Amino acid sequence: MFGLLPLLTVVTLHLASGTWAQYSKITPCAKGSGNESNGCSQCSSDKAIEVTPWENATYVKDFHLEKAASRNGGGYNVWWSVEQPAEGCRILLFDPFNSDKGNLNSGVPGNIVLSTAHSGCYTAHVGSRGISAGACCWDDCRVIGAVPDTVAPKTERKKREAKPQFNVLKVLNEATAKCEEYWALMGDKANTCSEPKASGFTYTKSGKQQTDGAILKCDHQGCSITPSITMSASTTITNEKTVEEHQGTSVSVGVEVGASFLIGPSISTSTEINHEWSKTVTETMSRSDTSAVSKTVELQFDLTLGNDYNAWFTPLLRCQAYKLQCSGPPDFKRKSKKNIRCTEPMKFEMQIEMCDPILTEAGQPAGEHGVMTVG
Repeated sequence: MFGLLPLLTVVTLHLASGTWAQYSKITPCAKGSGNESNGCSQCSSDKAIEVTPWENATYVKDFHLEKAASRNGGGYNVWWSVEQPAEGCRILLFDPFNSDKGNLNSGVPGNIVLSTAHSGCYTAHVGSRGISAGACCWDDCRVIGAVPDTVAPKTERKKREAKPQFNVLKVLNEATAKCEEYWALMGDKANTCSEPKASGFTYTKSGKQQTDGAILKCDHQGCSITPSITMSASTTITNEKTVEEHQGTSVSVGVEVGASFLIGPSISTSTEINHEWSKTVTETMSRSDTSAVSKTVELQFDLTLGNDYNAWFTPLLRCQAYKLQCSGPPDFKRKSKKNIRCTEPMKFEMQIEMCDPILTEAGQPAGEHGVMTVG
């Protein structure tokens, strides 16, 4: 007897609104001496950037602060005066991604170059692509790479609730019994998708920023260090268009934008997916695992005296969009109290994106790397 038909249930975690640092600003300065709240000087309040939630960060494309112009190339070596964020939250600065279509983690505007839970004076370089200011709270900080994966998230004072985005399956026991013959016949093939068809040209995307947990610092001006960090990348398959399909009143299949069918080091998500549908899509795309690639390498970084830092790596992936024609579980219809029958399976189109790691000649994952100022 089948208690429930296979179902794709999508659940997303949401931040409590207004808890991060509402109305806060981060102010650029030409001089600084460390994390202390009064450590910044020669600040330009007219160039202060409003801090907004990370998924809608404030972007400044044409940033200029001549007094902080870099002497060793383009951009600006800026000190930032940061106000105290709310408990469990962090103020962030993002350097826009160097890829064709941004990042796999929807809403993340760039690589995080500053992440602090405390007020103070922090340094972060601004390059030719500009800078974005935002904030994250609680476990979202880990999901987007603002803290290392090894850092356990704090428990939020008010527990966040998982909210279903679509209707759940409602089925009567007697209807399930009538459909039992169908499920016995179809087995694992109850959910099916057609051969994928490529849509458009290939393009690049950045994967999840991977933050190393080791604290880097120097005790003299112009410190140069060479730490070992692990670079990881993996194949990803994600949904690119929200699907909400109903047949009758009993079955609902929901697939949210950004839902990932393969979870690996290149992506993290707060969306949960039913195992049967994940298996169907990955097998249709001829990918049963993430094909993860990892290399530990030594990288050289020049640090500024006065702050602490984490090294980071963001993989670059080659992506292709596909369309799939899929069939979901059957519905049932009640013609009368004693006449319940199965209908044909639901049919709908899915738009899928598959991305594979780009490797260097040395066989290591290609991508961007740098240091994140932390506090």
